[in-house]
Amino acid sequence: MPPKLLGADPEFSLWTPDTDEFCRAENHIRYTSQDTQFGLDGGCMVAELRPRPADDPQEIMKNIRSALRKGLCSSVRELVWRAGAGAGHCPTGGHLHLGLPFFWENRQNIYKLDAFLGYPLIALEHQDTGRARRHAGYGSLGDAREQPWGVEYRTPASWLISPAITSIAMHLAWAVATFFDKLPDPSRKDFPPLTSQARVRSYASQNLVILGALVGKTYVMDNIVRPWMFYTTVLGDWWERRDMRQTWGLLPTPTLNQVTGLRLSEADLLDATPKNGHSNIIWNETHHHISAIKTLCGALASENQKQLWVVGLKRKRGAAVLVSPTLLKHPKIPRLLLKLNLPFKAWPKHPRNQEHVLGLPFRLRDADPQACARLTRLVAGTLFQRIEEEK
Repeated sequence: MPPKLLGADPEFSLWTPDTDEFCRAENHIRYTSQDTQFGLDGGCMVAELRPRPADDPQEIMKNIRSALRKGLCSSVRELVWRAGAGAGHCPTGGHLHLGLPFFWENRQNIYKLDAFLGYPLIALEHQDTGRARRHAGYGSLGDAREQPWGVEYRTPASWLISPAITSIAMHLAWAVATFFDKLPDPSRKDFPPLTSQARVRSYASQNLVILGALVGKTYVMDNIVRPWMFYTTVLGDWWERRDMRQTWGLLPTPTLNQVTGLRLSEADLLDATPKNGHSNIIWNETHHHISAIKTLCGALASENQKQLWVVGLKRKRGAAVLVSPTLLKHPKIPRLLLKLNLPFKAWPKHPRNQEHVLGLPFRLRDADPQACARLTRLVAGTLFQRIEEEK
Protein backbone atom coordinates (compact mmCIF):
# COMPACT_ATOMS: atom_id res chain seq x y z
CA MET A 1 0.00 0.00 0.00
CA PRO A 2 1.44 3.43 -0.92
CA PRO A 3 2.05 5.84 1.95
CA LYS A 4 -0.63 8.34 2.90
CA LEU A 5 0.00 11.79 1.54
CA LEU A 6 -0.50 13.72 4.77
CA GLY A 7 0.26 13.09 8.44
CA ALA A 8 1.49 15.01 11.47
CA ASP A 9 2.70 14.83 15.06
CA PRO A 10 2.06 18.32 16.50
CA GLU A 11 2.96 19.13 20.11
CA PHE A 12 1.35 21.27 22.79
CA SER A 13 2.10 22.22 26.38
CA LEU A 14 0.10 21.76 29.59
CA TRP A 15 -0.54 24.45 32.24
CA THR A 16 -2.31 24.63 35.58
CA PRO A 17 -5.64 26.50 35.32
CA ASP A 18 -5.35 28.40 38.63
CA THR A 19 -1.67 29.36 38.94
CA ASP A 20 -0.80 29.27 35.22
CA GLU A 21 2.31 27.16 35.80
CA PHE A 22 3.92 24.93 33.20
CA CYS A 23 3.40 21.18 33.78
CA ARG A 24 5.66 18.39 32.64
CA ALA A 25 3.50 16.21 30.43
CA GLU A 26 5.06 12.98 31.72
CA ASN A 27 3.56 13.72 35.15
CA HIS A 28 0.07 13.51 33.66
CA ILE A 29 0.38 11.23 30.62
CA ARG A 30 1.68 7.80 31.49
CA TYR A 31 1.87 6.09 28.14
CA THR A 32 4.52 6.76 25.50
CA SER A 33 3.69 4.22 22.80
CA GLN A 34 4.16 5.65 19.32
CA ASP A 35 0.95 3.86 18.35
CA THR A 36 -1.06 6.00 20.76
CA GLN A 37 -2.79 8.96 19.13
CA PHE A 38 -2.57 11.09 22.28
CA GLY A 39 0.71 10.80 24.14
CA LEU A 40 4.12 12.31 24.89
CA ASP A 41 6.80 13.75 22.67
CA GLY A 42 10.27 12.22 22.76
CA GLY A 43 11.44 14.42 25.65
CA CYS A 44 8.33 13.76 27.74
CA MET A 45 7.99 17.50 28.50
CA VAL A 46 5.01 18.25 26.25
CA ALA A 47 2.05 16.34 24.86
CA GLU A 48 1.96 15.14 21.28
CA LEU A 49 -0.76 14.07 18.86
CA ARG A 50 -0.29 11.31 16.33
CA PRO A 51 -3.49 11.39 14.27
CA ARG A 52 -4.13 8.78 11.62
CA PRO A 53 -2.61 9.91 8.28
CA ALA A 54 -4.88 10.60 5.33
CA ASP A 55 -4.92 11.59 1.67
CA ASP A 56 -7.42 14.40 2.20
CA PRO A 57 -7.10 17.53 4.38
CA GLN A 58 -10.69 17.31 5.61
CA GLU A 59 -10.19 13.71 6.68
CA ILE A 60 -7.04 14.46 8.65
CA MET A 61 -8.83 17.38 10.31
CA LYS A 62 -11.35 14.85 11.60
CA ASN A 63 -8.51 12.58 12.70
CA ILE A 64 -6.84 15.43 14.60
CA ARG A 65 -10.06 16.27 16.40
CA SER A 66 -10.53 12.59 17.24
CA ALA A 67 -7.00 12.40 18.65
CA LEU A 68 -7.59 15.52 20.76
CA ARG A 69 -10.76 14.02 22.21
CA LYS A 70 -8.79 11.04 23.46
CA GLY A 71 -7.02 13.40 25.85
CA LEU A 72 -10.31 14.17 27.56
CA CYS A 73 -10.24 10.65 29.00
CA SER A 74 -7.06 11.34 31.03
CA SER A 75 -6.04 13.64 33.87
CA VAL A 76 -4.91 16.35 31.42
CA ARG A 77 -8.58 17.17 30.87
CA GLU A 78 -8.38 19.51 33.88
CA LEU A 79 -5.27 21.34 32.61
CA VAL A 80 -4.97 24.17 30.10
CA TRP A 81 -3.68 23.09 26.67
CA ARG A 82 -1.60 25.58 24.65
CA ALA A 83 0.03 25.30 21.24
CA GLY A 84 2.18 27.67 19.19
CA ALA A 85 5.94 28.01 19.47
CA GLY A 86 6.03 27.23 23.19
CA ALA A 87 6.56 30.63 24.73
CA GLY A 88 9.05 30.71 27.60
CA HIS A 89 9.27 27.04 28.51
CA CYS A 90 9.44 24.08 26.17
CA PRO A 91 9.36 24.66 22.38
CA THR A 92 6.46 23.00 20.59
CA GLY A 93 6.49 22.05 16.92
CA GLY A 94 3.88 21.35 14.27
CA HIS A 95 5.70 18.58 12.43
CA LEU A 96 4.18 17.66 9.07
CA HIS A 97 4.51 14.24 7.42
CA LEU A 98 4.43 14.21 3.63
CA GLY A 99 4.30 10.96 1.66
CA LEU A 100 6.96 11.95 -0.87
CA PRO A 101 9.27 8.92 -1.18
CA PHE A 102 11.31 10.63 -3.93
CA PHE A 103 11.97 13.70 -1.81
CA TRP A 104 15.60 13.06 -0.91
CA GLU A 105 16.69 12.60 -4.51
CA ASN A 106 17.21 16.35 -4.85
CA ARG A 107 18.49 18.83 -2.25
CA GLN A 108 16.45 21.54 -3.97
CA ASN A 109 13.31 19.85 -2.62
CA ILE A 110 14.06 21.17 0.87
CA TYR A 111 14.07 24.71 -0.51
CA LYS A 112 10.65 24.03 -2.03
CA LEU A 113 9.27 23.04 1.35
CA ASP A 114 10.72 26.13 2.97
CA ALA A 115 9.37 28.48 0.31
CA PHE A 116 5.86 27.10 -0.16
CA LEU A 117 5.13 25.54 3.25
CA GLY A 118 7.58 26.93 5.77
CA TYR A 119 7.32 30.64 5.06
CA PRO A 120 3.49 30.79 4.93
CA LEU A 121 3.27 29.01 8.31
CA ILE A 122 6.07 31.06 9.89
CA ALA A 123 4.17 34.17 8.77
CA LEU A 124 1.33 33.13 11.10
CA GLU A 125 3.56 32.77 14.15
CA HIS A 126 4.05 35.26 16.93
CA GLN A 127 7.38 36.80 15.97
CA ASP A 128 8.92 36.81 19.46
CA THR A 129 7.99 33.26 20.43
CA GLY A 130 8.88 31.94 16.98
CA ARG A 131 12.32 33.54 17.28
CA ALA A 132 12.76 32.09 20.77
CA ARG A 133 11.93 28.60 19.48
CA ARG A 134 14.52 28.87 16.71
CA HIS A 135 17.14 30.25 19.14
CA ALA A 136 16.52 27.14 21.26
CA GLY A 137 17.57 25.02 18.29
CA TYR A 138 14.16 24.07 16.88
CA GLY A 139 12.36 24.92 13.67
CA SER A 140 15.05 26.51 11.54
CA LEU A 141 14.59 26.56 7.77
CA GLY A 142 15.40 23.23 6.16
CA ASP A 143 14.60 21.25 9.31
CA ALA A 144 13.53 17.95 7.74
CA ARG A 145 14.08 14.26 8.45
CA GLU A 146 14.02 11.32 6.10
CA GLN A 147 11.38 8.72 6.95
CA PRO A 148 10.42 5.39 5.34
CA TRP A 149 7.21 6.94 4.00
CA GLY A 150 8.74 10.24 2.83
CA VAL A 151 9.74 13.37 4.74
CA GLU A 152 9.01 14.85 8.16
CA TYR A 153 9.07 18.64 7.93
CA ARG A 154 9.85 20.12 11.34
CA THR A 155 10.20 23.86 10.67
CA PRO A 156 6.68 25.08 11.63
CA ALA A 157 5.66 25.78 15.21
CA SER A 158 2.58 23.98 16.51
CA TRP A 159 -0.45 25.09 14.49
CA LEU A 160 -2.86 23.31 16.86
CA ILE A 161 -3.86 26.66 18.40
CA SER A 162 -7.26 26.57 16.72
CA PRO A 163 -9.17 24.59 14.08
CA ALA A 164 -8.89 27.55 11.71
CA ILE A 165 -5.09 27.66 11.85
CA THR A 166 -4.88 23.86 11.71
CA SER A 167 -7.09 23.88 8.62
CA ILE A 168 -4.76 26.37 6.92
CA ALA A 169 -1.78 24.12 7.70
CA MET A 170 -3.49 20.94 6.48
CA HIS A 171 -4.82 22.39 3.24
CA LEU A 172 -1.50 24.07 2.54
CA ALA A 173 0.48 20.89 3.22
CA TRP A 174 -1.88 18.89 1.01
CA ALA A 175 -1.56 21.35 -1.85
CA VAL A 176 2.23 21.45 -1.61
CA ALA A 177 2.52 17.64 -1.43
CA THR A 178 0.05 17.02 -4.25
CA PHE A 179 1.66 19.45 -6.70
CA PHE A 180 5.20 19.16 -5.38
CA ASP A 181 6.83 18.10 -8.63
CA LYS A 182 5.20 21.03 -10.48
CA LEU A 183 6.33 23.72 -8.03
CA PRO A 184 9.15 25.92 -9.39
CA ASP A 185 12.55 25.62 -7.77
CA PRO A 186 13.06 28.64 -5.49
CA SER A 187 16.36 30.41 -5.12
CA ARG A 188 17.83 30.21 -1.64
CA LYS A 189 19.23 33.72 -1.99
CA ASP A 190 15.67 35.08 -2.33
CA PHE A 191 14.66 33.83 1.10
CA PRO A 192 14.01 36.85 3.35
CA PRO A 193 15.39 36.82 6.90
CA LEU A 194 13.00 35.40 9.48
CA THR A 195 13.69 38.42 11.68
CA SER A 196 11.54 40.60 9.41
CA GLN A 197 7.91 39.54 9.75
CA ALA A 198 6.81 41.98 7.04
CA ARG A 199 9.23 40.51 4.50
CA VAL A 200 8.33 36.96 5.54
CA ARG A 201 4.64 37.68 4.92
CA SER A 202 5.30 39.39 1.61
CA TYR A 203 7.41 36.47 0.35
CA ALA A 204 4.86 33.93 1.60
CA SER A 205 2.04 35.82 -0.11
CA GLN A 206 3.88 35.71 -3.44
CA ASN A 207 4.36 31.96 -3.14
CA LEU A 208 0.70 31.41 -2.30
CA VAL A 209 -0.17 33.11 -5.59
CA ILE A 210 2.12 30.69 -7.41
CA LEU A 211 0.55 27.77 -5.58
CA GLY A 212 -2.94 28.99 -6.45
CA ALA A 213 -2.10 29.00 -10.15
CA LEU A 214 -1.18 25.30 -9.92
CA VAL A 215 -3.79 23.98 -7.51
CA GLY A 216 -6.74 26.11 -8.49
CA LYS A 217 -7.56 29.64 -7.46
CA THR A 218 -10.86 28.82 -5.76
CA TYR A 219 -9.43 26.04 -3.58
CA VAL A 220 -6.41 28.08 -2.50
CA MET A 221 -8.39 31.28 -1.91
CA ASP A 222 -11.15 29.64 0.15
CA ASN A 223 -9.06 27.22 2.20
CA ILE A 224 -5.71 28.96 2.51
CA VAL A 225 -5.37 32.56 1.33
CA ARG A 226 -8.47 34.19 2.85
CA PRO A 227 -8.05 32.70 6.34
CA TRP A 228 -4.27 33.21 6.10
CA MET A 229 -4.76 36.89 5.21
CA PHE A 230 -7.19 37.26 8.11
CA TYR A 231 -4.55 36.14 10.59
CA THR A 232 -1.62 37.98 9.03
CA THR A 233 -3.31 41.31 8.24
CA VAL A 234 -6.26 41.58 10.66
CA LEU A 235 -5.07 39.84 13.81
CA GLY A 236 -1.36 40.27 13.28
CA ASP A 237 -0.39 36.79 14.49
CA TRP A 238 -1.81 33.84 16.35
CA TRP A 239 -2.41 34.19 20.08
CA GLU A 240 -0.58 31.46 21.98
CA ARG A 241 -2.25 31.78 25.37
CA ARG A 242 -5.57 30.47 24.16
CA ASP A 243 -6.80 27.22 25.64
CA MET A 244 -7.06 24.62 22.88
CA ARG A 245 -9.77 22.78 24.78
CA GLN A 246 -12.04 25.75 24.18
CA THR A 247 -10.96 26.75 20.67
CA TRP A 248 -11.51 23.16 19.52
CA GLY A 249 -14.89 22.98 21.26
CA LEU A 250 -13.79 20.20 23.62
CA LEU A 251 -15.33 21.92 26.64
CA PRO A 252 -18.70 23.60 27.17
CA THR A 253 -19.01 27.11 25.81
CA PRO A 254 -17.20 29.52 28.18
CA THR A 255 -19.27 31.99 30.16
CA LEU A 256 -16.98 35.05 30.02
CA ASN A 257 -16.66 35.24 33.81
CA GLN A 258 -12.95 35.90 33.40
CA VAL A 259 -11.55 38.26 30.81
CA THR A 260 -7.80 38.80 30.68
CA GLY A 261 -5.69 41.41 28.96
CA LEU A 262 -8.40 44.09 28.90
CA ARG A 263 -8.79 47.25 30.88
CA LEU A 264 -12.43 46.75 31.69
CA SER A 265 -15.20 46.12 34.13
CA GLU A 266 -18.77 47.21 33.97
CA ALA A 267 -17.64 50.40 35.76
CA ASP A 268 -15.36 51.28 32.86
CA LEU A 269 -18.42 51.79 30.66
CA LEU A 270 -20.62 53.74 33.08
CA ASP A 271 -19.77 57.07 31.49
CA ALA A 272 -20.86 55.65 28.14
CA THR A 273 -24.38 54.95 29.39
CA PRO A 274 -26.63 57.75 28.13
CA LYS A 275 -28.97 59.38 30.64
CA ASN A 276 -31.68 59.87 28.01
CA GLY A 277 -31.81 56.15 27.28
CA HIS A 278 -30.67 56.51 23.66
CA SER A 279 -28.47 53.62 22.58
CA ASN A 280 -26.40 52.87 19.50
CA ILE A 281 -26.97 49.12 20.04
CA ILE A 282 -29.88 47.90 17.92
CA TRP A 283 -31.52 44.63 18.98
CA ASN A 284 -33.66 42.14 17.10
CA GLU A 285 -36.02 41.37 19.95
CA THR A 286 -38.04 38.79 18.00
CA HIS A 287 -35.32 36.19 18.68
CA HIS A 288 -35.31 34.03 21.81
CA HIS A 289 -33.76 35.60 24.96
CA ILE A 290 -32.71 38.79 23.13
CA SER A 291 -35.08 41.01 25.14
CA ALA A 292 -33.65 39.70 28.41
CA ILE A 293 -30.10 40.16 27.17
CA LYS A 294 -30.93 43.71 26.07
CA THR A 295 -32.17 44.52 29.57
CA LEU A 296 -28.99 43.09 31.14
CA CYS A 297 -26.76 44.91 28.68
CA GLY A 298 -28.41 48.31 28.93
CA ALA A 299 -27.94 51.30 26.66
CA LEU A 300 -24.60 52.38 25.27
CA ALA A 301 -23.88 55.57 23.37
CA SER A 302 -21.35 55.91 20.57
CA GLU A 303 -18.71 58.59 20.31
CA ASN A 304 -18.13 57.88 16.63
CA GLN A 305 -21.78 57.55 15.53
CA LYS A 306 -21.36 53.84 14.75
CA GLN A 307 -24.11 51.33 15.47
CA LEU A 308 -24.03 47.68 16.45
CA TRP A 309 -26.82 45.34 15.37
CA VAL A 310 -27.34 42.31 17.67
CA VAL A 311 -29.30 39.27 16.51
CA GLY A 312 -29.98 35.81 17.87
CA LEU A 313 -28.73 32.87 15.81
CA LYS A 314 -30.82 29.79 15.18
CA ARG A 315 -29.88 26.60 16.97
CA LYS A 316 -28.59 25.00 13.75
CA ARG A 317 -25.97 27.77 13.41
CA GLY A 318 -23.87 26.07 16.09
CA ALA A 319 -22.07 27.41 19.17
CA ALA A 320 -19.82 30.05 17.59
CA VAL A 321 -20.47 33.78 17.67
CA LEU A 322 -20.88 35.13 14.14
CA VAL A 323 -19.43 38.49 13.18
CA SER A 324 -20.01 40.52 10.04
CA PRO A 325 -17.11 41.38 7.70
CA THR A 326 -16.83 44.93 9.03
CA LEU A 327 -16.36 43.65 12.59
CA LEU A 328 -13.70 41.22 11.38
CA LYS A 329 -11.81 44.11 9.80
CA HIS A 330 -11.89 46.12 13.00
CA PRO A 331 -8.34 46.38 14.41
CA LYS A 332 -9.36 45.36 17.96
CA ILE A 333 -12.57 43.31 17.98
CA PRO A 334 -11.21 40.00 16.60
CA ARG A 335 -8.39 40.12 19.16
CA LEU A 336 -10.95 40.89 21.88
CA LEU A 337 -12.90 37.75 20.97
CA LEU A 338 -9.69 35.70 20.95
CA LYS A 339 -8.76 36.91 24.41
CA LEU A 340 -12.21 35.95 25.64
CA ASN A 341 -11.43 32.38 24.52
CA LEU A 342 -14.77 32.52 22.74
CA PRO A 343 -15.39 30.55 19.53
CA PHE A 344 -16.27 32.92 16.71
CA LYS A 345 -16.17 32.95 12.95
CA ALA A 346 -17.02 35.06 9.94
CA TRP A 347 -20.69 35.24 9.05
CA PRO A 348 -21.23 32.88 6.08
CA LYS A 349 -22.55 34.71 3.00
CA HIS A 350 -23.03 37.92 4.94
CA PRO A 351 -23.59 40.84 2.53
CA ARG A 352 -20.50 42.98 2.04
CA ASN A 353 -22.11 46.10 3.46
CA GLN A 354 -20.94 48.48 6.18
CA GLU A 355 -23.21 47.22 8.95
CA HIS A 356 -21.62 45.97 12.17
CA VAL A 357 -23.56 42.84 13.15
CA LEU A 358 -23.01 40.48 16.09
CA GLY A 359 -24.76 37.08 16.07
CA LEU A 360 -25.25 35.44 19.47
CA PRO A 361 -25.53 31.62 19.33
CA PHE A 362 -28.63 30.00 20.77
CA ARG A 363 -26.66 27.80 23.17
CA LEU A 364 -24.91 30.74 24.82
CA ARG A 365 -28.12 32.82 24.96
CA ASP A 366 -29.96 29.96 26.60
CA ALA A 367 -27.20 29.02 29.07
CA ASP A 368 -25.89 32.42 30.09
CA PRO A 369 -27.76 35.61 29.08
CA GLN A 370 -25.51 37.60 31.41
CA ALA A 371 -22.46 36.46 29.45
CA CYS A 372 -24.16 37.51 26.21
CA ALA A 373 -24.92 40.91 27.71
CA ARG A 374 -21.31 41.44 28.79
CA LEU A 375 -20.01 40.24 25.42
CA THR A 376 -22.29 42.66 23.59
CA ARG A 377 -21.28 45.52 25.86
CA LEU A 378 -17.58 44.79 25.37
CA VAL A 379 -17.88 44.58 21.57
CA ALA A 380 -20.02 47.72 21.47
CA GLY A 381 -17.68 49.55 23.85
CA THR A 382 -14.71 48.68 21.64
CA LEU A 383 -16.56 49.61 18.45
CA PHE A 384 -17.81 52.85 19.98
CA GLN A 385 -14.29 53.74 21.23
CA ARG A 386 -15.28 53.45 24.90
CA ILE A 387 -12.71 50.86 26.05
CA GLU A 388 -9.20 50.12 24.97
CA GLU A 389 -7.03 47.03 24.86
CA GLU A 390 -4.12 47.02 27.28
CA LYS A 391 -0.73 47.20 25.64
